[in-house]
This record gives sequence, C-alpha cells and structure tokens, in this order.
Amino acid sequence: MYVSQPILRRKMRYVCSGVQSSFAVTPRSLALSLGTVCTATNTTVYPFVSAVRVRRIQMWVGTATSGTQANCLVNWLSSTSATGLASMNREVGDDTINASELAYITSKPPSGTQASFWNTAAVTSTIFLLTCSANTVMDIELEYIVGDNDYAQAAYTITSGSAVIGNVYYINLSGNAAGFSPYLLSSNY
Repeated sequence: MYVSQPILRRKMRYVCSGVQSSFAVTPRSLALSLGTVCTATNTTVYPFVSAVRVRRIQMWVGTATSGTQANCLVNWLSSTSATGLASMNREVGDDTINASELAYITSKPPSGTQASFWNTAAVTSTIFLLTCSANTVMDIELEYIVGDNDYAQAAYTITSGSAVIGNVYYINLSGNAAGFSPYLLSSNY
C-alpha cells in the first residue's frame, strides 16, 4: 500500500498580544497558519495544507501583579446537525490572581465537536472560540494533509502589503496583526 498524502502532525505555538474575547478560529485560519507561499507581490498567498484536525490545545498566561486577574479559555463548538451526532459546546478555562502562579489549560476536542473532525482548508465556519488575557501563550497540536492542487487551497488575500513573491508566510490566526501570531515564524504582519 502507498499513501500519496500522509497525515502529518505538528505543534504550533502562538502568542496573543492583546485581550481576546470569543476569538473565532476556523479550519481556514489554522491551515493558513501552517504555511503559505506568496504568488503575487503584496497581495496573494496560497496555503500548503488542504485539510486539518485539532488534537489538543494548551494555554498559559500569568499576571504581573497579585490581585489582577488573568485567564484563558477554549470553547469547543458542537458539530453541525448534518453530522447526525449529538454534541454540546464545551468550555475549558482557568484563571489566576497570583503573580507566582500561571493560569493553565490543556484540552482535547470532545467527541462530536467540529474540531474533532477533519475539516478542509476552505471551511470558514468557526470550530472553537478563544478567550484570554494579553500575553497568553498557546500551543495547538494539529494533524494535517498537504494539498495536491485541490479546491481547498484557495487563494488568500493578505492586507499587510509586505509580501514577496516566492516567500513563505505563516498567517496569524486572525488574518491581521491582532490576535494570535505564530511564534518565531514569518507571519507577514
């Protein structure tokens, strides 16, 4: 047997610069954050990934001053009724008011939530929501399949105006300068 498009696994680290409330994450934003290549100066990139599935999320955040709250939370959204599976949204969160103790969560997508299924890079519906304080660090373990000129690898227009043809960019989960940026990777913002 030969598998022409194997399933790959990667842990991506993101840093959130500001406070986020119900920050929507889509399969498309996850695929774009796994790498794109610029094809038109300053405007267009294409993702390498055609399908993605979330395996685990971990988040950490602290507070500089005791008594000031810092929090992190993931809200896994239920699957659509078209799947025929019974499911509910599920929130997992933590907070701290102690400067010497971090808020920390680790969570896998519960069965039946949309993030637990394979999603193509073309999907723009929200699969989970993130709420957190500024300076949150987040690791997302993903499984993905590199595309083979399939429909899921649609062009994505960037707005930063600084892309160079042929360069690889890892797009922020928000698609702009705000929100979660891939750590130590060229994010184009």
